[in-house]
Amino acid sequence: MSSTALNHDSLKMVLQYMDPNTRILLSSRIPSIRSAEKEAPLKIEHLEIRSHIIRINDTFYGCGIYRVEDKVPYLISGRSELNHKWTCGVDEFGIPDYITKAGGMLPGNNGLHERNLFGFDDLENIPTNEGRLEKLKGRLEIEKQRYNQLQGYHPEKEQVSDDKHDSFELYRFKSSHCDQADAIGLFNKEALDLLKNEDMVKKAVEYMSKRIKQMENELLPFENKTRNIRPKFEIHVNKMRGKSEPCIIIERVKYAGDLHKAEDYLRDFIFAERQQPVVVKTLSFGDKNCLRLMPTDMKIKLTELKLFKATQLKVELVKAITDISSSPLEKVTKLGENQKPIGTCFLFSIFNPKEDFANRVLKFVKNEYADATEEDKCVNIQMKNSALLKICHEKDEKPRTSIRMEVVSVERPHDLTNIKIEPISYVMC
Repeated sequence: MSSTALNHDSLKMVLQYMDPNTRILLSSRIPSIRSAEKEAPLKIEHLEIRSHIIRINDTFYGCGIYRVEDKVPYLISGRSELNHKWTCGVDEFGIPDYITKAGGMLPGNNGLHERNLFGFDDLENIPTNEGRLEKLKGRLEIEKQRYNQLQGYHPEKEQVSDDKHDSFELYRFKSSHCDQADAIGLFNKEALDLLKNEDMVKKAVEYMSKRIKQMENELLPFENKTRNIRPKFEIHVNKMRGKSEPCIIIERVKYAGDLHKAEDYLRDFIFAERQQPVVVKTLSFGDKNCLRLMPTDMKIKLTELKLFKATQLKVELVKAITDISSSPLEKVTKLGENQKPIGTCFLFSIFNPKEDFANRVLKFVKNEYADATEEDKCVNIQMKNSALLKICHEKDEKPRTSIRMEVVSVERPHDLTNIKIEPISYVMC
């Protein structure tokens, strides 16, 4: 059966009506169609720009630094699951750039409320890196002892599994006992009694195992430096559809010290040198850790813009890439409202807070808003709709404290008869 190749114009027509992610994939694999692909109009329902990641509809494209000494590559860039610090680069031993920029000093243990490498808010002041590392190694040993303890633990009275109740109790186990900054030994009876059945024990063991591996990986770069070991690092350009699909490696190159070059290359490949503005229905932004500028010649025709925390950088990004024909936009959504109706109430529950945690929250709010007024255990902020935002803290059942935010009438600030509580998921200090 004979076949004839599509001419240039016909190929453009086919590409124009193709799924955008399929187009990008074909263009990456077939260089001969790239010219036609760049000329054909590109339409995207939802474009999201994040640090190290671009989302096009339901597909995510990302760049990351991986340590590839083991069989399974280990991601070391991005946000640490333990201490939530953001890493854009590492040195030859794997030490993150946020530590290098701080003069090589490990975070935490400086007398301030700063998380250490493992994510604990440990106020003990340890002036040297050597001392801080020893403290971390000691905590790792405690975690291993606790892991062994759980492996041999069986609930005295097995209770029937209840997904909702079990999830809540397991969260209490993690937040109230696993995440204690001052832990010095094995889990006590109060902690173990939260694990009501074998399934909960199994999940707790899995959690501890994952946590120990994360801690070991946080310490590894410093062990490498002591032993003068220089691991092999690679940059992987990945593609993932949705959250349940497996991650596919599109390209891998040796890490040469600059992850952002790979990120810029990815964005240029998708968006640069297009002959027409990209038609985007909705544009949104993710985190603000290290957002990069898009290609200088990129233009989009935009319908809707979604912003959470409209920073100057995000505004400049939008201005730089939005085609003038999009003005004015049909819809701009700023995620974060300041005109909630009277009667709205949010309740945040915090497990095992530090003794002065609630007071520090109120003090922070008072300092952030010049017009805020203070009363017993509360701070009031004037809103635009002749209402007050009242932020209070109150004792809940042990070991829990609640922060309540409610919109009340200026004339009757203590009238709570019409308050409707919108509960927030439990958070921990």
